[in-house]
Amino acid sequence: MRCRLLDNPDRLRQKFRETFVLNYDAFCALHSGWMERYDEAHYAKMYLWDRFGPESRQISFAEALSFLKARGGEVWFLTEDPECMAADFCRLDKQKRYVAAASPAELAALTEYEWFTEYELAGQGRYLADPVLPSDFYVFDESFRWCLVFTHETDWDETPDSRVCFLTVK
Repeated sequence: MRCRLLDNPDRLRQKFRETFVLNYDAFCALHSGWMERYDEAHYAKMYLWDRFGPESRQISFAEALSFLKARGGEVWFLTEDPECMAADFCRLDKQKRYVAAASPAELAALTEYEWFTEYELAGQGRYLADPVLPSDFYVFDESFRWCLVFTHETDWDETPDSRVCFLTVK
């Protein structure tokens, strides 16, 4: 897959957060009743997708790939924040605070290939030695009107196509 790193990644990541991620107060208001036991430091270590608003909905891996393949032009993507408590197993040692651009079709093809290959190898007690994509990543375009999330999670049926994905449309 060909991709290019975008200029001003910190500014783009900040705009992404402002557009898709609830701030602490909004998150607490949305999740009142269970959020009281967490403080702001815990909130800061949650996955970004855990902090999305109510307009975010879970979709299947197949739906996510179809949505991505249907995009024109180029898409942008970024990885989880290094502050996330899961940074140890999300390959963030290689992924810094970049924002990259790629062809939607190429990104979809690589996403599908790496996910299914990792799943197959895991069943053999092996792993993909040097994957390109992080375990969790966020895809959007320059309009910031939608965001597609590919997480490392699977839903309860534990099949390779059960990867948990989210779509947010503003």
